[in-house]
Amino acid sequence: MEDPKLEKHFKSHRSTVTSLSFSPNTKQLVSGSLDACLFLWPFKPQVRAYRFVGHNDAVHSVCFSPSGHLIASGSKDKKVRLWIPSVKGESTVFKAHTAAVRCVDFASDGQSLLSSSEDKTIKIWTVHRQKFQFSLNQHSNWVRCAKFSPDGRLIVSCSDDKTVKIWDRNTNECMHTFYEPHGFLNDVAFHPSGTCIGGGCTDASVKIWDIRTRKLIQHYANHVASVNSVAFHPNGNYLLSASSDATLKIFDLLEGRLIYTLHGHQGPATSVAFSKQGDFFASGGQDQQVLVWKTNFESAPSFAESTNTTSNKYTNGNDTSSNDYIPSTRVSSSTNQQKKAQISSLGEKSQPETSDERGARKIDVFNGKSAYPTYGDGDRLEITNIGPAYENGISRSNSASACLVNSEPMTNAISKNNNRTTYGTQSNVNQAYAPQLTNTLEHIVQQLDILTKTVAILETRLTMTEIIQLILGQSYMAATDNPEWFSTKQVDNNLFLTNENHFFEGNRANIWLIRGVARDLIIDCGLGVCNLKKHFENLNILDKDRECLVLCTHSHFDHCGGAKHFENDSQILIHRDDYQGLRDGRQKDTLNYVRSAHFDQAPYRNFSAREYRVPATKCESILDGHRIDLGADDEIIVSHVPGHTAGSVVCYYPKTKSLFTGDFVYDCVHGDELIDWVPTSSVRDYLRSANRMIDWLEEHDIEKIYPGHSRIFTDKKRVQDILREYIDSKDDCCSKAKGSCMQTMVSGFFKMGCFRCCQC
Repeated sequence: MEDPKLEKHFKSHRSTVTSLSFSPNTKQLVSGSLDACLFLWPFKPQVRAYRFVGHNDAVHSVCFSPSGHLIASGSKDKKVRLWIPSVKGESTVFKAHTAAVRCVDFASDGQSLLSSSEDKTIKIWTVHRQKFQFSLNQHSNWVRCAKFSPDGRLIVSCSDDKTVKIWDRNTNECMHTFYEPHGFLNDVAFHPSGTCIGGGCTDASVKIWDIRTRKLIQHYANHVASVNSVAFHPNGNYLLSASSDATLKIFDLLEGRLIYTLHGHQGPATSVAFSKQGDFFASGGQDQQVLVWKTNFESAPSFAESTNTTSNKYTNGNDTSSNDYIPSTRVSSSTNQQKKAQISSLGEKSQPETSDERGARKIDVFNGKSAYPTYGDGDRLEITNIGPAYENGISRSNSASACLVNSEPMTNAISKNNNRTTYGTQSNVNQAYAPQLTNTLEHIVQQLDILTKTVAILETRLTMTEIIQLILGQSYMAATDNPEWFSTKQVDNNLFLTNENHFFEGNRANIWLIRGVARDLIIDCGLGVCNLKKHFENLNILDKDRECLVLCTHSHFDHCGGAKHFENDSQILIHRDDYQGLRDGRQKDTLNYVRSAHFDQAPYRNFSAREYRVPATKCESILDGHRIDLGADDEIIVSHVPGHTAGSVVCYYPKTKSLFTGDFVYDCVHGDELIDWVPTSSVRDYLRSANRMIDWLEEHDIEKIYPGHSRIFTDKKRVQDILREYIDSKDDCCSKAKGSCMQTMVSGFFKMGCFRCCQC
């Protein structure tokens, strides 16, 4: 197995790439974007790309027909277009829905086309005359995605109503509904076998359901931000995902483990697609790039090349009620008839997970006990072997993952021959080796148990040491600075941007330093695990003899954790409604959910993420309209914009015509991604603030927007559009009806009570 390799790089879109599709002969790739255009990218060298213009608003979805003679696109302008992929770029158009079209897909025969929409419906059309056939209407919120099954008999759809539905195309009835309690799915796809579906969820997980047994059979929690797109490899052995954490991940479905993490996009990865033969895949992102990768990792025969069965579908033998999901290309005919439900070859889990089972567990196959301790805050000790980094920003995990079985001794034999794996009950041939295999596995488990206990003791000692330090009055924070922890760059004449390099990008706050005429202002100050004040002083951009103020745009840990370092020498400001949480160091108000997995390098020796706390910090409360004087009529005006937290603020700097927005608004793919679902949020307040800010932006000349996360805006209209999309997504109703009140996730993830929600 070789590593994926970046082959081509395309960049001509002017906004986020939303969707990708390969032509059946893999000679072309089409991409759609929020810039309302399609691009047709050729793979032949020195052949120019074609730009198709016709939609009046963002293009959400594109798809090649099975023959390759047509391209379908769906847009926010409520229309579907059918394009001829040629130089002329001719198209026919029809108004398909009463709201934005989120997804289009061709049936395998090329005769039918489906479209799903924010008007909560799925519609089926004939391709030849674009004639409406029927509509599917049981979703109660936006339908983000809908796809045909490989044989065209079924349709799968996912919606903001937190459901995934399977539809029978012949009867137009919903056959089954899967409920997703932790969030909604952004994308869903059929496995090439047609018996399973996979989806990417806003809770940062990838999930696979068996539509025959109607159960969740795999759950991967490897991303740290919303999963925007998923795609199955044509042979069915692998799944590719794209996430807002700026990574692509490749999962080996037979072994139930992550095998590659790919870093190529500067910002959220929004779309992925495999070529028909599976030898290439493409990814698109918010950075306006389209990347084409050579697969390389594929070494197994394609799904259509199966020679062990007369059927081209996956099978689990004669036991149709089993939870097993075993590829027929991997099961010998002799074991197929004897199969008893013991091991799921396509699943780390054979039962749906509870809200506490957020990670893929490793299970002791002899006694059913977890092979690592699980702590109350969700951290876990995991013994794994992580391979080195590879070219093109690729990292590969070599960690093995055991399948979930019952608590009885394992009676199934696993053999490998010629790169083929057979799962089944023991035959007479291998029964003689069962005692030796059992003894060997028992010995391995004992050694792992000893190692686990040893590390647990070390963890306990570390915790006790930190407790003693706290008793002696020593701060949990680093006593010395780490020169590699921060990176600072000059953005403008008197403006500097600092980031914490080794904390995961999804929560890595932007730290802004403004050098005023008479005094300086720091807007937000990071986690506090390393000394930001010393960092600035070492760079000579902060003078010890010069007055410096610190403003926290809100009370969350990634924006105010470092304020403690400044409290002896500087005035620390925070809005009155968030003041109490920072002053008292209340972890609930600071939304402290730091995990060890969020760090790719420890900030200092013996650092423990489980012991991280936002310290009680001496600060002063401010109100809406507060003015921060930087000297000589140089001032910052603070505006109160509650919603993300009760005390969220934005800062207007008239001198440079710029706005610092904190977490109130930032460059996201869709406005409904603004975070109003955490315990400190209020949807009602967010809607009011969004409406006010849209009007405020109209009245003020703003040239730069500096958010608390992600990249800098240069177009205030984009900010207004994001806020309008947010308002439209809520439809002026209670967040409970829109799926924002996720009490189950709060209880399991934040270890707190219910959300404050919109209180209506």
